[in-house]
Amino acid sequence: MSSILRATTAVALIAVCLAQPAFADDLTGAYVGGGVGEGRVAAGTAGLAPPGIGNFNQTHLGYHLDFGIHPAGAPVALELEYLDLGEPHLPPYSGPGFLHGSVSQRGEGLFLLFFLPTPIVQLYAKTGASHITTHADYTYCAVDSCVVATLDPTNTAFAFGGGLQWTLGPWTVRGEYERFNAGGGHPSLLTIGVEWAFL
Repeated sequence: MSSILRATTAVALIAVCLAQPAFADDLTGAYVGGGVGEGRVAAGTAGLAPPGIGNFNQTHLGYHLDFGIHPAGAPVALELEYLDLGEPHLPPYSGPGFLHGSVSQRGEGLFLLFFLPTPIVQLYAKTGASHITTHADYTYCAVDSCVVATLDPTNTAFAFGGGLQWTLGPWTVRGEYERFNAGGGHPSLLTIGVEWAFL
């Protein structure tokens, strides 16, 4: 069999499979789960550090835990989430003196998820609100003195995201991206996780 014929046969088989009415299973009922991945901690902290440092924007290990309700047959689900974007430290400081600090962002989110009836893997978008506390501590020491600065705002703001999921029985594997507004910046969270439907 020639390579052209093999390629044509493979394309035809894929087309036939995709044409079948095999849609992704839904994660329905009440479920719990979580995910872990890259948290981007971003905050408007330029006023805390010496001139030239700018706002904070670093990645760190982040995670989220969630509880959701997805009625059977409905294209939407309601999800409550706890999120921790991590606590990265300042990058190395090359200016005069000594600078040390870190920023953390943690909080909750309430989202409405909209599911698309896609084959095999289900796509979804999510929109809602987050309640995130940004905690920043900077210590700057010059030649003869030290200054400690702290920022600790809490913001409730619009949040959104999206992802894809593959369901097998009560278990679902997810890949998800979320973006928030907090601390004068736009932090985000990119995770892979697992959900378990228990009702």
